[in-house]
Amino acid sequence: MLSDAASAFVAGEPDTCRSILSDYVKATMGFEELARRLDMTSSSIKRMLGPKGNPKRLR
Repeated sequence: MLSDAASAFVAGEPDTCRSILSDYVKATMGFEELARRLDMTSSSIKRMLGPKGNPKRLR
């Protein structure tokens, strides 16, 4: 799944990349756990990986 996200990113398909990453987070640890590990809010991560998100905005 992560290789698909990377391939989409390299192919210039950021929407697909974000969608795959969002699905991956949901299928694994969930947004709450990821937020805890990154010391962020889950809503911020959801926005970054949403349709209009900007995943580059990590600290």
